[in-house]
Amino acid sequence: MSSKQRTKTLILCQKLLPNIRKNQFSGYTLAELLVVVAIIGILAAIASIGKSWYENPLANSRDRVTGVLKAVRLKAMSTTSTYRVRPDPANPSQKLIVESTKSGSCDASTTLRTATTATTQTVEVNSVNGFSMGDKIKIGSGSAKDVLSVNPDAQTLQIGTPIGSIQAADTPVTMVKDWVNDGIFMSEDLTLEDDITIAGSGVTNWSVCVNSQGFITFFDGSNKMEGANLALVLTDAQRSQGKQVTLYAGGAINSVEIN
Repeated sequence: MSSKQRTKTLILCQKLLPNIRKNQFSGYTLAELLVVVAIIGILAAIASIGKSWYENPLANSRDRVTGVLKAVRLKAMSTTSTYRVRPDPANPSQKLIVESTKSGSCDASTTLRTATTATTQTVEVNSVNGFSMGDKIKIGSGSAKDVLSVNPDAQTLQIGTPIGSIQAADTPVTMVKDWVNDGIFMSEDLTLEDDITIAGSGVTNWSVCVNSQGFITFFDGSNKMEGANLALVLTDAQRSQGKQVTLYAGGAINSVEIN
């Protein structure tokens, strides 16, 4: 117990025992001593809980990571934007970075159903799945174009300006992402405790993308992890402990102890 806690205990005891006899020959009754012992026990229990939390950096880091992921999913849905969480390139083993883009989807690609002319603005594609208004797309080697509307019945994308070049059928149509750092988290919210590291299990360059509907897509570099969950391993090398945080595409998060 710290000196500050001992001082508070003595003050509390004096308030609770106003009738303690001042005569130097008088003693304390058993009831008075039991009250003091009880107070000390309560304060010690409170202090031990705080000490346990403070000295559990692995659990703190696990809670920090899961908290960031849950908050990002809510933010994506509330702002109809797409968010991405990945290791900070400046400190990939101990810090995360959160980025956002106005696009409503994590990953969408298709091909042209018919050839285009230089003046085409209604782009016929083989699938509009994953595309939404406000996206930026690139057709072949052309420049990025804004998507003004999506017509799922006709399977067309309406773009803001003409394509500007002739493109053959089956030319790839890909999403363009303008990721920017998002300011919803402070640096300490994204940084793990000292001696704690994070890494993807079986993934060398992991990232988590959450679209505007709250659905999660996992990537290893630029490659989409089809039909897979993502396991993040947090390790406390000093104490030889670890926790695995598993993320599921539907948004659920599970945490287990590992050796």
